[in-house]
Amino acid sequence: RLTQEQYAEAKRVQARAGCSLAQAFEKTKVCTAEELLGLVAAQSGRPVVNLKNYRPSKEILAAVPKDFCRKHTVIPFAAFGNTVTLAVEDPFDLDLVDGLGKLVGRRVSVVLARPGQIAEAIETFYGREDRQLREVAGLVEREYSPGTPGSRVAPEAVAVEVGEDVTE
Repeated sequence: RLTQEQYAEAKRVQARAGCSLAQAFEKTKVCTAEELLGLVAAQSGRPVVNLKNYRPSKEILAAVPKDFCRKHTVIPFAAFGNTVTLAVEDPFDLDLVDGLGKLVGRRVSVVLARPGQIAEAIETFYGREDRQLREVAGLVEREYSPGTPGSRVAPEAVAVEVGEDVTE
């Protein structure tokens, strides 16, 4: 059983170290991340979901910004009617749940997930855009950089001296 004191100490460690709650519990040697997940599930009455085969809709991902998800270790899980369900690491963080409700403008329900799976899901589903943008930027650079082999732009086509007025 997890005591209020152990939880409070882990929250202090989390704030100081800037780590996840599971990492804070491991640092305080109270329990492992897996033990913590079982304890939190039992004490909160929240189910634990497996995010390995999880595929969120674009609508649900658009409801919660990537930076918010990373900062708070949450991932949108499902939406039904006026309720958004989020997979979280810490269901006892009522400020987080209230903040999420205000952010998405809906009622919020939470389920638990392993912190590693939440982080992986954030990178997979929100990071996808970042990877696509980097790929496009790389393609543009290769295709349109003057003097690059295979470039569509001749080196002399973009020769402009610094300070030259190109509007004339």
